Amino acid sequence: MTQNELIKRFGDPRGTSGKASSAWEMESLSHMLLPYQMRASWGGAVNVAVVHDDVKLPLRLALKGVWNAARLEVKRKYGGEDTAFYDKKTKAYLRWLGLDVFGGTYCFRPIKGGHTLSTHAFGAAIDIDPLHNAMGTKGRMPPWVVEIFEKQGFVWGGNWKRPDPMHFEYTKL
Repeated sequence: MTQNELIKRFGDPRGTSGKASSAWEMESLSHMLLPYQMRASWGGAVNVAVVHDDVKLPLRLALKGVWNAARLEVKRKYGGEDTAFYDKKTKAYLRWLGLDVFGGTYCFRPIKGGHTLSTHAFGAAIDIDPLHNAMGTKGRMPPWVVEIFEKQGFVWGGNWKRPDPMHFEYTKL
């Protein structure tokens, strides 16, 4: 999406003096409880993400889909166990894949190396496991994760000319 299309879709996050508009932030952004606890790539636990109101449901559904797919894989591997066992093993599986590493959602900033605003500045993007999915690399994002996000209307940055495999953005009109 172009900058103008993003503004038309999500509103204009630009305020004065190159800063974010606090009025837009108050009107457009929400805290979303994550369906599973993540680890911030910079350290610490993350239970909540700040996103645009229109992105809240599709992002929650995508992350819940990742959790459910991981849980199914765990159930296939271990057979009949109790909920606590599956929760523990699912968290471990997501950790092993790096799918519990939160690289960020809302951040008022331009595209790396550019002048136009990032989709993060609209609260319409999430980065997952930036250490193993760095911009400019092939990364190691599992294809099933990409498929889950795409079903919810996200575009995956791993398919771009300059790949960004950690990045998923919601630009559905």
